[in-house]
Amino acid sequence: VDSPTERVILKALRLRHFRNFADLACEFPPSGVAIVGPNGSGKTNLLEAIYYLGIFRSFRGAPDAELVRLGDDTFRIEGTVEGPDGERRIAAAYQKSTRRKKVEVNGVEVERLSDALGTLGVVALSLADVELVSGSPAARRRFLDILLSLVRPGYLAALQRCRVAVAQRNGALRNAASSDELQPWTDELVSAGTSVMCERAEWAAERADGFSRYHEAISGGLGARLEYRSSVGPPASEADGSTWEARFRQTLASAEERERQQGRTLVGPHRDDLHLSSAVADEEDRAIRRFGSGGQQRTAALALRLIEADTLRDRAGVEPVYLLDDVFAELDRVRPFSRPPSRPTSCSGVGSRSGASTGDGSSDEPKAELVSGSQVESRSERLSRKRGERPEPVGDLVGGILDRLGVTERVERAGVALDWEKLVGPHIARVTVGTRVSGRTLFVEVVSAAWLSELNMMRHELLRRINAGRHRGRIEKIVFVQAGKG
Repeated sequence: VDSPTERVILKALRLRHFRNFADLACEFPPSGVAIVGPNGSGKTNLLEAIYYLGIFRSFRGAPDAELVRLGDDTFRIEGTVEGPDGERRIAAAYQKSTRRKKVEVNGVEVERLSDALGTLGVVALSLADVELVSGSPAARRRFLDILLSLVRPGYLAALQRCRVAVAQRNGALRNAASSDELQPWTDELVSAGTSVMCERAEWAAERADGFSRYHEAISGGLGARLEYRSSVGPPASEADGSTWEARFRQTLASAEERERQQGRTLVGPHRDDLHLSSAVADEEDRAIRRFGSGGQQRTAALALRLIEADTLRDRAGVEPVYLLDDVFAELDRVRPFSRPPSRPTSCSGVGSRSGASTGDGSSDEPKAELVSGSQVESRSERLSRKRGERPEPVGDLVGGILDRLGVTERVERAGVALDWEKLVGPHIARVTVGTRVSGRTLFVEVVSAAWLSELNMMRHELLRRINAGRHRGRIEKIVFVQAGKG
């Protein structure tokens, strides 16, 4: 899909008492930013804070109380967002002692959180996304509920009504309520639940083709299906006059005896699932959750996140902010795939220049290097090799996202600074006290004027060493500065 010209930019972020940050202020360039650092330094926490400004909850599923810094009572996140409608300031705070959450837009507190949902459009891609596929149906319902609350007016209100109705109805069932006493909660459940199920089913039908295209692009042509499966069964055809609501009432009536025995509601949106399946060689439809390998499950999870981004973009007309949390770490090693040399057009528009990515700077090579290859050969790769197709890793698709963000080159150039001693040797590293990268220029501080002169004469040889084998993220210039005088 073609990317729209408009996009959302997170210009600035301020954190107070959030996770491991006591007080942090950041400014982000329009082109995005790559965050590189050792484990435990707070890279994911920073992305979590950005995501919180869009959804007002953690993408890790952590309760608000756990986001407050140890020893403090309140956290506050402030962000400055620039979009087609101009600049907005979003702030979110939570007080642990009172369990109160507060959200402000342009300095004015909103009456309902739903009024501010989606002010900052964000999509978070994380290794933990595999739980969307391998985990219980509750994880996939949560995915649907968060996304549809952002893009479908009235969905959140219907969902909240449905949850209340289920809770009250369960209480009535446990207390052996009569049919007359149960009926009001049944009516409310059917009314709200029908709206929820219809919205979910409609979204799944709209995005099924997109999910299949993304899955095929990542897996090298292996088919996949996305389908909303309701506990009331598929709605009957219009020819017999049946509707979602009628089928819901009929299924509830059939289940009433079992519900009374178990003391809980067994039919409704809270029992539904987003079914993900793959077509194997014999074209049998198999659930990826049960039969898929770890790599296949990650492939399906990535495809889900990409159609989530498509949904947000289509709704708002602007590219969301992409938060890529250590996406280099496992995808290439686990899920190689093959595809024809040309990239499918369905993947070409995925990405935004307003992105943030994390990587672990403790490895020998910059994290972005992991995007380019894998030594593991999977079943799909072997099949593709037999067909004469060129195998490539799943990171090729992620790499496409990062290239659009401009992240890959910046991570590789930052890696030059991180690997300075390995590149120039310990002798030169001992007399250089610090390095940093700005654009395509590497700045190096030198301990003395004598060494400054010596290194200037070695400039071209050092550039050759640094750029050897680099196809992206090349350094074009080295500037040596005497320590204390630059």
